[in-house]
This record gives sequence, structure tokens and C-alpha cells, in this order.
Amino acid sequence: MSLTLRICTILIGLGVGALATLIMPKRYPGSVISTMVLGIGGAFTMGILGPRLGWYGEGEALGFLASFTGAVIVLMLYWMGASRRTA
Repeated sequence: MSLTLRICTILIGLGVGALATLIMPKRYPGSVISTMVLGIGGAFTMGILGPRLGWYGEGEALGFLASFTGAVIVLMLYWMGASRRTA
């Protein structure tokens, strides 16, 4: 993964994390920073796994969508796990 793609992945993760903070319910247990970090983690996970699994090539537009989807999935899993602990 080139430096440019890494920077783009970080920006996607930050954006998804910030957007998720606005979308999540008021009782969401995470802070804005933790949500952004989880978004970056999800974006990197899909940014690395996608090309290795043959879903898309490095630098393709589908990589943006996959990174976005990975970040959203990680945030949803965290939210579901955290809401179970507090309930």
C-alpha cells in the first residue's frame, strides 16, 4: 500500500468516524476520538484485505467504497458490543 493510499485511507476513516459520531444515538459509549480511531481501523482492514482477497486492485475506486464499508462495520460491531455491556 503506497503512502498516498495510506493517507487516503486515514482520511476516509476519520471522515467515517466523524459521520458515525453524528449518526449514533446519544447514549453511544465512545468519544469522538475513539469513533474516529475505530473508523481508521476499519478502513485499513478493508484497504489491506480487499486487494489480497482479489475483490479489487490497489488504487481502484471500489477501494474507497470497501474502506468506507469496513469502517462502518467496525463501528457497528463496537456499538453493538458496547450497548450490550451497558444494558
